Amino acid sequence: MEGFVVETFGKFAKLRTDKGDIVVKVKGQPPEVGKLVRISDQPLLDKVYLAEKVLQLKSDSPSLPSLEPILRVIKRFRFDEDAVLLSQTVQAVQNRTGKLDRDFYRSLARYYETAEDETFGLWLFTLSNPHIFQSLPDSEAPIHVYIDRSRHVFRIDFVKDSKPMVLEGSVGQHQIVLSFSQMLSTEKMEELRERLSKHFTIVRFVLGAGIDGLYA
Repeated sequence: MEGFVVETFGKFAKLRTDKGDIVVKVKGQPPEVGKLVRISDQPLLDKVYLAEKVLQLKSDSPSLPSLEPILRVIKRFRFDEDAVLLSQTVQAVQNRTGKLDRDFYRSLARYYETAEDETFGLWLFTLSNPHIFQSLPDSEAPIHVYIDRSRHVFRIDFVKDSKPMVLEGSVGQHQIVLSFSQMLSTEKMEELRERLSKHFTIVRFVLGAGIDGLYA
């Protein structure tokens, strides 16, 4: 895979590829912006940049200065896209409060990883509109809820039987559409449909990204 360096910040470099953005942490001096870089586990050229792949994103990503404080405190994301969604939440808070300190980012990491500190969660919820993030306790790992009120879309991810799962959706005036990374049992799907039908005229369930399937 090849990509052009579109941005650098400290030890981080962002590569733009035909499959989206890749963020790497470089050991040593990062390559210059505009340079074409080939990504390989077994480099053949004499000049190489040793780097750790940090994020692989499906689309264009936020600036590295906005991602770097999050990457510094959260070493492992459940999904790489979480970093983008958290960055949007942080930016919304920062627009209201001004520059955020290290204590904020440490609290954010703890909230993301453990769902502890309800006081911080409520404070974050209050100030981050329209980009909402909530971390809720669950048996295996926290449930993560991301809401973009401006676009009327949401995403929920959780861990079931040690496997991460994603539910994405959009809300209209009278309908809700949910996209599942993996379908739940028929009983649970019916239970969810019945609950949502109390609030929406149309409830649609779609299975997987790029998979043809509809449960209505």
